[in-house]
Amino acid sequence: MNQRILVVDDELGPRESFRMLLKDRFEVHTAASGEECLASIREQEYALVFLDVRMPGMDGIETLARLRQLRPTLPVVIVTAYTTMEAASRAVEMGAFGSLIKPFTRRDVERYVGLALAAGTAEADAPHR
Repeated sequence: MNQRILVVDDELGPRESFRMLLKDRFEVHTAASGEECLASIREQEYALVFLDVRMPGMDGIETLARLRQLRPTLPVVIVTAYTTMEAASRAVEMGAFGSLIKPFTRRDVERYVGLALAAGTAEADAPHR
């Protein structure tokens, strides 16, 4: 079975872009809100989450904070159309793997997938204390 990736964005276009880029190698799930993201995280195991920062209701930063309570080590890449360094820096402080700026390319997405999954695998293989 392919690894699962969750894409969280309130806009259909970016969700479908990720799906098209990743569907050949991963099982891609999507969520249109922070609330949907958290519900999915409670029900499924994911190898990686791409999380939009600017969403109505629960934004990406709040979603990330709550996601960390559920899955502290799950790799998360913040996605934003706005190059707000403050939000990106805060997300990294909260454990996000990095930030991806829209519009993104296939190469950008594949780079983050490779790095995040390698980091997640290394963490999963590390001895527990």
